[in-house]
Amino acid sequence: MALTATATPCIRTDILHHLKMKSPKWFLSSFNRQNLAYEFQPEIHPKLLCCPSRGLLP
Repeated sequence: MALTATATPCIRTDILHHLKMKSPKWFLSSFNRQNLAYEFQPEIHPKLLCCPSRGLLP
């Protein structure tokens, strides 16, 4: 199984070549899906990055 979120058609072909996949099944869909929600929050501190599993990172 190979998963990617943003690969171009050229990159997808390259992935198949490197993984030596023969006759793969493709499942392509748009990122604009009803079951996804996007949320934007103001920065807590402009020099810190928030990682949900680790908290704030410098």
